[in-house]
Amino acid sequence: LPPEMQAKFTDSWLDEIGHKVLAACWDNHAVMRQEAATGQSSYKKAVSEKCVYFNGIGHLDVSVGDETYKVALSHFFRGRSVHNPCYSQRLYMQTVGQDREIAIAGDSHEPGILEYANGQTRRLCVNCGTTQTGSGYAKRFFSLYSLPVFPIVVLSANRHSWRVFWNLQDYVDYRNANNS
Repeated sequence: LPPEMQAKFTDSWLDEIGHKVLAACWDNHAVMRQEAATGQSSYKKAVSEKCVYFNGIGHLDVSVGDETYKVALSHFFRGRSVHNPCYSQRLYMQTVGQDREIAIAGDSHEPGILEYANGQTRRLCVNCGTTQTGSGYAKRFFSLYSLPVFPIVVLSANRHSWRVFWNLQDYVDYRNANNS
């Protein structure tokens, strides 16, 4: 789509789903490229008007019932590994975001989930896939195989726990199997 139509599409999409978005963050495609070329980003402006928006690494405390979950969110965290798409999230929580339990990113276009214990703290790293399954960017820098996978994290309201699903269909299947 031409840039003007992209902006209109984004605005329309956010009008439809904005009230369902917990938080959003910057990215290197829509935000950094526009800022580098023009000094501003229409995407950043549109998203920040509809939900909590982080223009860098964001720390978000999410309360569900009596439980509060400490989340770090960014398009990417420093410290990649070719062997583990969740490595940079783990590294961030071990060095800078030591008070965070969940770290979410997605720049590498390689989906991944990593749960581990750090002392007595249970931690979760999530890396999202991409809708751009033929992305030249991903093929150049990360993998020939991009997947449209976006893990789902369900936070418990009555005890400090979560359940992770590889994608929305896995979550729906689980709910259907356990609600019958």
